[in-house]
Amino acid sequence: MQRLQRARAWVAARPPSTFLLGGWAVFVLGCYPGYLSVDSALEFYEVRGGTYSDTHPALATLLWRAFEWVMAGPFPMLLLQSGLLLFGAAALLRKVLSPRAAALGAVAVLLFPPVSAAMSPIWPDSLMAGALVAGLAALLEPRRRWKLVGLALLVLACNCRFACIAAVVPLLAIVPTSLIGWRRVAAIAGVAIAIEGAAIAADRILVDSDDYLAEQALMLPDTVAVMRRHHVTSERSLEAAFAGVPLLDAHRLREITGGKHDPSDWWGLAHGDRRSFDPVVDPDEAWALYRDWRHAALNHPADYLRHRIQMAKRLVGWVEPADPIFDDLGDFDLLAPMHHRAIPSTWELATRAVAHAADSLRLFRVWLYLVAAIALLVLVRVPLVRALTASGLAYELAMALFAGGFDYRFSHWLVTATCIAGAAAALSRRYAR
Repeated sequence: MQRLQRARAWVAARPPSTFLLGGWAVFVLGCYPGYLSVDSALEFYEVRGGTYSDTHPALATLLWRAFEWVMAGPFPMLLLQSGLLLFGAAALLRKVLSPRAAALGAVAVLLFPPVSAAMSPIWPDSLMAGALVAGLAALLEPRRRWKLVGLALLVLACNCRFACIAAVVPLLAIVPTSLIGWRRVAAIAGVAIAIEGAAIAADRILVDSDDYLAEQALMLPDTVAVMRRHHVTSERSLEAAFAGVPLLDAHRLREITGGKHDPSDWWGLAHGDRRSFDPVVDPDEAWALYRDWRHAALNHPADYLRHRIQMAKRLVGWVEPADPIFDDLGDFDLLAPMHHRAIPSTWELATRAVAHAADSLRLFRVWLYLVAAIALLVLVRVPLVRALTASGLAYELAMALFAGGFDYRFSHWLVTATCIAGAAAALSRRYAR
């Protein structure tokens, strides 16, 4: 009993910054210097080469390139995305909780495996989540300079994923303003349009080459799935459905559209020996792909919606969920020209074991957080909680409609926003500010 009292006294005597820095160190040491998928490694090549493609967010590549002047490798980006999330969450929770409770809640969110597992790799989705949390925290500050910082962070978030604007609008709704009624709605719409416009403009200014990967990842599987569900198997009809797109093997595509399952990944459709298409490489082909995708969706809306509903089920982990954990420090051969070598420490291996144990307990099932977000939105009257849950739900809906896959990282913002909102709702009963 005395030990417990001493422990409580020790915790009570520590400033909130102690818990924040300690939790940050625990997280960083568990994934140092940052996990690198193939996408991350290819972005690393762009950072070192000084080139920018539309495959990766241009502002994130620019930041990473700037960090290279101070410290080479992915570690600065790991610090950036995790620091934005941790300190941004602490600042948000301080709006409704005591400073110490806010710090402990922020640390708990960062170290929670379903959040930390997607914050460990260097991904646009991880940086987007951190920028959204820190951006909202800055916008809620009374000083103008912090509001400008908040707007810049929201631009960064939208540059990571253009669909992020769906997550931004509910957050803007709780920013204090003297406007009311339709003027307030118009102001929110105007700021959201300006943020998205700035994100797109930054991408257009910085990008040197267009690879059209995002368009292909979404539109190729969608169009092929609509053809399959509409039972289009004639080679002549398939050639007409993909007019202007580099269709390589109509016979192979006929086998796919006559199958039992929708294609969920564009890579196999346009790569490998059994591909049906060649990759889109110029604006004319990209425009033709968009035209064919739009034609398929508008002319066969029921088939299109059934396909997207199936994709949404996989996105939230209801059926055939994707592996939610990526814990690879990078392929040695791929990263050899970058002179990047890393092996996991014992602490990292223990962290990975915790994450996989959480996965075995089904804690990574996104639909759990979907249900929790809806419950918090309906039952809790705290504006911050409602804004975060509405933001997570809006972004998940956008991903259900426009995601070119069903990776767990596409749902990371819903999970993160729900966890922060849940911490605020749970701790506010006893540790209210």
